[in-house]
Amino acid sequence: MWESLDRIEWAELRHHRGKATDFPRLLRDCAGDSPVPAEAAIHDLDDALTAHTGGWISPAAVAALPYLTDLAAGAARHHRDLVIDLVDRLLFDGADPQTRVSRGRRRGRSAAADDPGRSGGGHPQDGPGDDPRRLPAA
Repeated sequence: MWESLDRIEWAELRHHRGKATDFPRLLRDCAGDSPVPAEAAIHDLDDALTAHTGGWISPAAVAALPYLTDLAAGAARHHRDLVIDLVDRLLFDGADPQTRVSRGRRRGRSAAADDPGRSGGGHPQDGPGDDPRRLPAA
């Protein structure tokens, strides 16, 4: 799995602080032998992927998740609990029906997003009936 890490176009992917060009190094540091760089890398990834999310799951988070999951499953030699916590928060945010996966930039929200009684999914791109909180009429 880790051999595919360098085939990802990380410079094309964004996270909350910008481009994800540092992600291959950070992910490898998380799996490294030394606990200090591993902890620093986990905190850097956490900050880039979860800080001020507002429900936005970045493209970099989607690409990093398989590697983070592998780290949580045992590839992390140090601070595995921190990796598990990060994966848990990413999955929890991703399971929220208000969360949207972006293709590189944050999508805006309209007032309909905060009012379940209004139609529309809360995003300018959504049309009536696209509200993820509502089931289609039978």
